Amino acid sequence: MTAENTEGRRFQAGPPKRNVRKVAFIADIHDGPDVITRHLDLFSEKGVTDVVLLGDAVGPDTVKAFEEYQLHYVLGNGEHNHETIKDVVSAADDIGAIIYGRDGRVQFGDKHFFIRHGDIDRDMGYAMAATNVDYTMHGHLHYQEDNQVGSGRVMNPGDDGAILYDPAHDTFEFYTHDDVQNAEDRPGYGSEEDDGD
Repeated sequence: MTAENTEGRRFQAGPPKRNVRKVAFIADIHDGPDVITRHLDLFSEKGVTDVVLLGDAVGPDTVKAFEEYQLHYVLGNGEHNHETIKDVVSAADDIGAIIYGRDGRVQFGDKHFFIRHGDIDRDMGYAMAATNVDYTMHGHLHYQEDNQVGSGRVMNPGDDGAILYDPAHDTFEFYTHDDVQNAEDRPGYGSEEDDGD
C-alpha cells in the first residue's frame, strides 16, 4: 500500500495493523455517537481492517473511536479552525493514522483511489476520477453517490452510510444506517467554523 497527498508528499505508513482484507469509506460523522456505534458494529461484522475517513469527523474523540483499525484520514471543512485541526491531527497521530491533509491518493490491492472531503470544488473529484485513478471517494454532500465518470468511478458514502471495498475481488458494498440522527442534528454540525456541510 502506498499513500501520498496531491502535493506529491509520500507518507511512510509502516506495516498496516493487519493485512488489508476490507476497507471502509466513511464521511461526515460530525461527532455523532450513534453513527459511530453503527459503523463500529458493521466493521466488526464485516471484517474491516482499514477505515478511510473522508473528512468532517470534527472532534478528536471521533477519530479515536476508530483506533482498532488502520485509519486513513482526510481533513474536511468541519476541521477548519486551528485548534480543531491541532486536536484532531494529534488524536490521529496517537492512534497511528495516516493523515493526508485536504486530499490524497492511496492504493489498495492494485487499484488507485483519489480521496478527498469535497469542499473545494465538486467537479475536481470528477476530473480526478477520469485521470490517473480508478476510483474517487469523497464526502461533504451528505448523501450516497455512485457515478461512472470516464474510465473512473466517483462514490460518496453519505453522512449515515459506509462503502466497503474488498481489494481481493475489486468489489464495493453500500450500507446506510437509516436509524441514526441526521448530520444536521449531531453535536459537531454547524459550528461557526463549519459551513454546515
